[in-house]
Amino acid sequence: MRSRTVAATFAIAAALLLTVLTAPQAAVSPSAQAQPAASRPSQQVVAFYYGWYANPKVDGTWEHWNDPRLDIRPPQDISTDYYPVLGAYSSKDPRVLAQHMAWLRRARVGVIALSWWAGETSDTYVQQVLDAAAKAGIRVALHIEPVTGRTARSYSAHVIRLVRTFGGHPAFFTTTRGSPHVKAGVKRPLVFVWATGVKDLTDSEPVGPDYWAAANDRIHRTVGALVVACPCGGGYAEAVTAGHFDGAYNYATLHLETEGGFDWARSLPPDALYIPSVIPGFNAERIGYESSTTVPRRGGQEYDDQWSAALGTGVAPDLVSITSFNEWHEGSSIEPARADHTAGGRTYLDFAPLSPTAYLDRTAAWVARYARGDYPRPVSTEVRIRVTTSSDWATLSIAGGSLARPGAVTASSTATRAQFDGTTIAMNQPLPRAEEGLSSTMSFTAVALGEEVTFVGDGGFIGSTQLTVERRDVTSWTEIGTLTWVGGQDSGASRTLRLRDL
Repeated sequence: MRSRTVAATFAIAAALLLTVLTAPQAAVSPSAQAQPAASRPSQQVVAFYYGWYANPKVDGTWEHWNDPRLDIRPPQDISTDYYPVLGAYSSKDPRVLAQHMAWLRRARVGVIALSWWAGETSDTYVQQVLDAAAKAGIRVALHIEPVTGRTARSYSAHVIRLVRTFGGHPAFFTTTRGSPHVKAGVKRPLVFVWATGVKDLTDSEPVGPDYWAAANDRIHRTVGALVVACPCGGGYAEAVTAGHFDGAYNYATLHLETEGGFDWARSLPPDALYIPSVIPGFNAERIGYESSTTVPRRGGQEYDDQWSAALGTGVAPDLVSITSFNEWHEGSSIEPARADHTAGGRTYLDFAPLSPTAYLDRTAAWVARYARGDYPRPVSTEVRIRVTTSSDWATLSIAGGSLARPGAVTASSTATRAQFDGTTIAMNQPLPRAEEGLSSTMSFTAVALGEEVTFVGDGGFIGSTQLTVERRDVTSWTEIGTLTWVGGQDSGASRTLRLRDL
């Protein structure tokens, strides 16, 4: 279980890990959910999947359906805001696994990211999930959780062992995608790594992205796996550049408008994997999350808005992840929820006015749209930006349009500063050079979104600054135009360059 606030989430997750928590199942008929060939699951869509539920019938005890802090009495009353159609089930029940796989097929979700906890998740259970997935034509990736005591070295050792143990299973997910750190074209496992902004579950030691770099180099070198990070709160590009992760995912963005939506995709360097995570809603007040974390489903509109935002950044997703298939504690499940369930003196939430299975079918519809490319996207143009200044300093801020996927900045040795942070281009050179009328230059590549880009310039009172934009045309670069600011007199002036219809 998780929330957008990492510290609060870890505290709740740690408490729940100590609980012993499941229940009778409704009769299931996976064969009834068989799908036609045209609706086969897509391996471009991943659902986060949790295998931590247990009940006395299958496991001899309750796990994750009860909570010692609350007066909860499973199987009818459980530690969630919603109640599963299957009841308080055991994750190890073969009937439950079969039904889950059938529902995933109905939703056209071709990959699950299985939550994996060092010391908690057994190899036997991973094997059971892989075997069940193989029968249904589903693939399994692993979602590495930040258990207490996690270090960079222990994390890399776990990933290496897991890939060596299960990498040969036919259901183990692989992809031929590459990244800034590994070449494309080779089948590689893909592993999700949650909460890389902290060392472990206790949230006691925040770490910078470079803390993971050597560990990820070791993983790349020994088993060739792709590892993608959720920094949980920012630093997505830095996770790739400094942490040597192969890409990033966000797990859950609760409030699209106030948290920047999926704009972080535009900050990722070229070739980094962009894996947006979409939620249908979020309700975890039963287990103590603050009401500010609640995201109403709005009859399916929240799910639609999340998908639209994830696909509409102008950066094509490499995969889309769904949070979640069955994280019941946080109320983010697309697994069917029972309607009108009452227990423990309370009425549980449900998917009304939608049906219990509505999110499976809504997911299938979005998967189909994603596969067809049937969603609005801004016009994108691969460009190369070159800035030359004879002033001692210059800044060019983007005021319209945007530049996504910035490549590494190259600059002349005479520049004392040359950087692009996603919104502002900044370059300095020594004042004596400017006074002599000498220039310094910097350049970088990016993807321009929209038909034009507007820059606002500022700089020193001497010299001038030119910004030249080139467009990539198959194998060569074609100059689109140059914008100029004269030092002092053009401070704060905006200039617009059209990228299309020239």
